[in-house]
Amino acid sequence: MAVQGDNTSQQIYRRVGWALGIGLGDLINLLNLPMYVIGGGGANAWDAFLPALLEEVRKRSFVYRATALGESSGSGWKTIITRALLGGDAGLFGAARLPLLAAETALDAGVRWRA
Repeated sequence: MAVQGDNTSQQIYRRVGWALGIGLGDLINLLNLPMYVIGGGGANAWDAFLPALLEEVRKRSFVYRATALGESSGSGWKTIITRALLGGDAGLFGAARLPLLAAETALDAGVRWRA
């Protein structure tokens, strides 16, 4: 509804972006990682909350302002904020991958599977 222009829905997503921006700005200042990925079901509303999120992150994170993508920084380090490509299905794919990782790890360690 927000994408279709409903004012109330747009206000809700601006508020969501604002709240996420506060938390993400703090994380960026604290961890200074090169990339932050927003996933889950909420990532489907990326276009609705992203402007408010980025506005708040720019206000609150001196690290982001210094390392934002497309801006030159002396360290060459870039901070990227992006959405997960799998959206709400990321957890399902991760859960499906766990048994495969366990099998690969066991094989690397020389453990044989017994039936």
